[in-house]
Amino acid sequence: MKKLLFSTLALFTALSLNAQLKPQKFSGKEIKTHLSRDTNPNLVYIQQADWQNGSGSFVTEDNKGFFSADDFTLSETKEIKNIEFLGYQVEDNLAESFLGAQLYIYEDNGGKPAGVPGNGVQPVLTLKLEKNSPKLAIEKVEDLVYDFVVDTSGFVAEANKTYWVLFAPKVKMKSLYDTTSMWNWFFSPDFKSADAMFVDADNYYGANLTNWYSLYAAYGSELGENLKGLCMALYDYNYLSAENLKLSKDVNIYPNPAVSEFTVKAGDFVKAEILDMTGRLIKTSTSKTTDISSLSKGIYNVRIELKDGRLVLKKLIKN
Repeated sequence: MKKLLFSTLALFTALSLNAQLKPQKFSGKEIKTHLSRDTNPNLVYIQQADWQNGSGSFVTEDNKGFFSADDFTLSETKEIKNIEFLGYQVEDNLAESFLGAQLYIYEDNGGKPAGVPGNGVQPVLTLKLEKNSPKLAIEKVEDLVYDFVVDTSGFVAEANKTYWVLFAPKVKMKSLYDTTSMWNWFFSPDFKSADAMFVDADNYYGANLTNWYSLYAAYGSELGENLKGLCMALYDYNYLSAENLKLSKDVNIYPNPAVSEFTVKAGDFVKAEILDMTGRLIKTSTSKTTDISSLSKGIYNVRIELKDGRLVLKKLIKN
């Protein structure tokens, strides 16, 4: 796929403390939201990406955490087996260079997380994952853009109770003001209640911002309403289970990216459905090879049905 011509991102040239704390501007071609899988019956909750700004969220090699966080509330009690996050990294080598990731879930305390990692308040869920952990998956979606899925099996979100999710990949920062190595969590226009927050949990930048602060209150006048939420998707299905990972490897589509057609590699194939990134059905094919010459360039989901009724979702890039 043709390399995206991203301009220098705002703030990445400003080596000041304020520049590090301020959300990063994503100045490139807008890509339709990867998280949008509204036809997925396992989707419990979703906040779409705005593709305009991202908030830095990272853990350093020596375990100093700078976290962003957002809240969610469900109308019924559900076990959340996977949580998906979308963001970008300017250096564009995150899949190779990241060292792991940390995820925390806290209860709500007056519109903020009830605690800060390392401050003694017990989270509802703590996951400190190494790069090769079976509970963690990373996918490069596009130039600069990276998608994470975390296995949160066993975490049950109670109905009508607010929880806060903190997620941060672990990266090797080349300097205190290195903004190219960190991962930036995309904001969302689908915020539901309290403002998204940030905290310098271990005082990495030395500014004593070790309590939670609203991103919108700090920078909303410059960057807009979308700073009130962060993009994420919650599922009641474990896509990272050994069985599902094997199925995902056994079923594939090629070529990908594709220009005029693609072929499904699957022994028990029934049909393939092409969905746009809003979940709208574009085309259905009962042939393993599908003509896509009339489709616009972009990213699509291909939902593949097998004879035993199982479904496999694959991402297709149309050039």
